Amino acid sequence: MIDIKANIIPSVSLGGVILGEHIGRYEYLLDKHVVKYVQDAIFSVKYKFPDYHLSISVDVRNGNIYKITAHSGYIGGMNGVFIGDPIIKIPKSFVYDDCDEGYMDKNMDGVIIQTDIDDPLPEELASAKVGVIAVFLPSAFTLSSECSNREIV
Repeated sequence: MIDIKANIIPSVSLGGVILGEHIGRYEYLLDKHVVKYVQDAIFSVKYKFPDYHLSISVDVRNGNIYKITAHSGYIGGMNGVFIGDPIIKIPKSFVYDDCDEGYMDKNMDGVIIQTDIDDPLPEELASAKVGVIAVFLPSAFTLSSECSNREIV
């Protein structure tokens, strides 16, 4: 069962959904709660669960969950950071990455914190809030180009 109050654990889980598991384990949710799904990359489908304020990205080649994203309305947090918090609450170890458009910690794999402003200008970051927090399997991505854009393997 999804728990929107559950802690967000980088590289492991979000909302009680566990990274690396087969989407079939959550089939009951697909029947009742998915409003829509989209193919967001050649080997990826994203299932959106508005009732639970999260989305689940799945590798279509094997059915495994590689990314889970908490959206506005999700209550759980990660290390004291919650959706809607001012970005000043993001730990100093997280650095904004222009290419990934989010805050990442080079010493903590499997999490990205993105703002509520799409592709913010540097001067907009000061007033931004935490928009989404996503956990992912680092092994599911490869780096391509000098800008470190991530692509599903």
